[in-house]
Amino acid sequence: MDIEKFPNLQSIMVRCPPGCLQGVVIGLTIHHKESPICLSAIADRAIDHAGGVITVFMTKGQTA
Repeated sequence: MDIEKFPNLQSIMVRCPPGCLQGVVIGLTIHHKESPICLSAIADRAIDHAGGVITVFMTKGQTA
């Protein structure tokens, strides 16, 4: 999802399917926009490999 197309969006609920294991997660708790959403949720232990529903909160960019 390209969140830049929705500048007023603050959060979104996402249903993650089982077995979402491909990609690279960048960051801890706050993730880079290129990180796969569901894989990031697994890395943060918000869901497990069985999937589930999560809420994603959008924030402005962080400085390194």
